[in-house]
Amino acid sequence: MPARITKFFHSRYAMFLAAVLMTLALWATWASGHMAALTGNRGIALPPAGCWLAGPTDLWAAIASAFAVMGLLVYINRRFNLLRDLSTLFVVLFAAMTAATPDLGAQFGTGQLLAMVMGVCVVLMFGSYARPMRRREVFLVFLLLSAGTATQYAFAVYIPVMAVCCMQMRLGSLRTAVAALLGLVTPWWLLLGLGIVEPTELQLPRPANIFATINLEEGVQLGTTVLFTACLFIVAVALNFFRTMAYNARARSYNGTVLLMGFVTIVAITVDYNNVASYVPVLNICASLQAAQFFVLHRTDRSWIAILCILLAYAGFYIWNSVI
Repeated sequence: MPARITKFFHSRYAMFLAAVLMTLALWATWASGHMAALTGNRGIALPPAGCWLAGPTDLWAAIASAFAVMGLLVYINRRFNLLRDLSTLFVVLFAAMTAATPDLGAQFGTGQLLAMVMGVCVVLMFGSYARPMRRREVFLVFLLLSAGTATQYAFAVYIPVMAVCCMQMRLGSLRTAVAALLGLVTPWWLLLGLGIVEPTELQLPRPANIFATINLEEGVQLGTTVLFTACLFIVAVALNFFRTMAYNARARSYNGTVLLMGFVTIVAITVDYNNVASYVPVLNICASLQAAQFFVLHRTDRSWIAILCILLAYAGFYIWNSVI
C-alpha cells in the first residue's frame, strides 16, 4: 500500500488532480473579492503585465499561464531527461506552491510572464547544448529578456543568468556574444525606431512596492510562504548535491542552470523584496524541480509521507493566506 501511494504522487493522475485543485483554489480566492490588486508601477518603456488585463480575464490568464509553465516543465523533463525519470511530481509541487500564494497566483502579472519566458529560454538553451552554430536560439533568448525588461526591470536580473548558461551549454564564442548583444538591442531599436516609445517616455526602474497594496499581516503571510519555498529549494539542493555531481557533463549543465536560476532568484527577492511578486513563480519552478529530484533520487515506499507533509504545509499556507 505505501508503495502505491508513493507511485501515485509521481503519476500523471496526481498531476491532473493537483492542477484541478490549484484552479479551484485560485478561483475561490478571486471569487471571495478580498484579493489585493497588484498592478505594480509602469515599466521602463511599456506598462507591466499586471496592467494588461482586468476582471475574470485576469484570473483565467493567470491560471492559463500556470498551466503553460507546467506544460513547459513536463516538456523539459521529457525531452532533456532533467530528472532522469518520468515522474511528474514537480507539477504537483508547483501547483501547490502556486496555490499557496493565491493573491499572486490568481492575477496575471510580471511573475507569470517572467516564469513563462524563463521556461522558453531554458528550452532554447538546453536544446543548443554543445551546438555553437545555433546562434538564433541565443538571439531569441536575449531578445525575450530584453523585451520583458521594457515592461518590468525584473527580467534584467536573468540576463546574466542566461549569459552564464551560454558558457554552461558550451556556446561560448565571439559570434554567440554578438548574437546575444543583438538580441538585447533589437527590442529597443524597434520601440524607439518605430516611434512606439519616445525617448522622453523612458524612465528609470522603480520598485513595484507590493507592500503598498497589502497590509502588514498579509506581508508576513506572503514572506513566510516564500521563505519556506526558498528553504525547501536550498535543502533539496544540498541533499541532491553528491548524487547530481555523478551525472554526466550534459546533465550537470542542465542541473547547474536550474540551481543558478534558483539562487539568483532568492538573492533578487532578498535585495528587491518590494518586488517579490515578480520572482515567486520562477522560485516555484526551481524549488519544485529540485524537490522532485530529491524524491526521485531517494524514492522509497514511505517517501509519500514527506511528500504529503510538504503538500499539507502549502495547503496550510493557502488557508492562512486566503481564509484567515
